[in-house]
Amino acid sequence: MRRGRPASRILGGMRLGSSARVTAVSLALAGFALGVGGCDDGGEDPLAVETLQRVARAQGDAVGQGFAGVYALAGEPGPCDCPEVENLGDLCAILNVDVPVLPATVSHYDGLVVVEIGGTIALIGAVEADGAFATASILNAGLIGADGDLLSRFDGSFDGEGGVQGELVTRLVADFFGEAIDCRASSTLTNLSL
Repeated sequence: MRRGRPASRILGGMRLGSSARVTAVSLALAGFALGVGGCDDGGEDPLAVETLQRVARAQGDAVGQGFAGVYALAGEPGPCDCPEVENLGDLCAILNVDVPVLPATVSHYDGLVVVEIGGTIALIGAVEADGAFATASILNAGLIGADGDLLSRFDGSFDGEGGVQGELVTRLVADFFGEAIDCRASSTLTNLSL
């Protein structure tokens, strides 16, 4: 039984269905069709659109489906530099994940992984044989009433014994009623022992 805020409260009440997952994958793959490529150089913003597209297209060296499953995650909010916005409130409270139990569904096939967190966001990327993963998502910020993008990255590792932990970082690049915002929120997500 879940405690705390319902999943619909995470990320401002966004709930993603299969069409949103397809949109996240399509946006990530759009750069491939445009010829965006190359490796992440140390100076590039890890939440730049081009970087997220590369992360989402990457494939790791994991074999099989060993990391697939449903996980119960605890969210711990981290740093956030987002402001309060009139008629919407504190963006940090919307973007940070601060819940005692949050379901995550992981689909894994060989070096590809899709992580759907709380029914609100689906991230796609690579998983390595040692369990390390890097996933990304690009969503329309209209889901929270803004004109712009929600750029997210979830990097972490599966421990091979049913555990997962990582950092979810979200960048909001949007316009709220004429106010331009470019801010970031970070949360640590850790698998709960049940």
